[in-house]
Amino acid sequence: MLLTMNTLASDYPLAKQLLLLTGTRGDGGALDWANHFSVRLERFKAQPLLQFAVLGFGDRSFLHFCRFAVAVDVALRAKAVVHAAGNLRWRILTRLIPTKTRTPAMNLQVDNSYAPIQIGLHWLIAALVLFQLVFGESMVAATDAAEEGTTLGATDAVLATAHYWVGISVLVLFAVRLAVRLRLGAPAPAEGNALMALAARTTHWLFYILLAVVPVTGLITVHINPGMGEFHQLAKPAFIVLIVIHAGAALFHHFVLRDGTLKRMLIIAKSGRSA
Repeated sequence: MLLTMNTLASDYPLAKQLLLLTGTRGDGGALDWANHFSVRLERFKAQPLLQFAVLGFGDRSFLHFCRFAVAVDVALRAKAVVHAAGNLRWRILTRLIPTKTRTPAMNLQVDNSYAPIQIGLHWLIAALVLFQLVFGESMVAATDAAEEGTTLGATDAVLATAHYWVGISVLVLFAVRLAVRLRLGAPAPAEGNALMALAARTTHWLFYILLAVVPVTGLITVHINPGMGEFHQLAKPAFIVLIVIHAGAALFHHFVLRDGTLKRMLIIAKSGRSA
């Protein structure tokens, strides 16, 4: 009988033979049609003489590809069940999965955190954006001084220069972050209603738009068209609104829903990301 792993989840404790064919998400977790099975496998014992074989599919370009398949295999072996086809099972896994990913310590609950590089980029960009919001008025003072032909104070001059280069740094780091996001993906959102998930996605993409557009408009203002400065200055209230929404949502998830969403951007996974 051919079933998806989620459909199989309800009958798994009764099964006597299993042939599991599975892939892995970009973040190393279970695919949507297999996530309930992984939870079921953690909570319920298998038949004492269950025979099984696991065949994982993945892309070798990812650091820890086929991680979910390995996790399922390790979890089933931990239940002291019989391995179908004996050494054949290991030959299949050896061909599909690098040695460094085959470890008895691997847990079925595949980590749902962001990769260390994603966490680092998130907080570094956040700190730079905060700097821009706090000290950005110095650039306005520099622009006004240039238009009026007056002398700019030493502090404002230093902060205006810093504003320029920090803006370029934000643009470069955003490009890196976007490339990493496209390469590694993102953890699956915590279970919740569709409206909350849509709001989270919308907020994130609005942040991405601002992180790309605002530094570009700043460069246009300085080098091409000073009139773009008025549009550039609208970024400050826009960023503040999004930050308040984003931070409020993170705290709501942490203290009310308690679903671990905030921890994903605070705690680096011990086993790292995979796919």
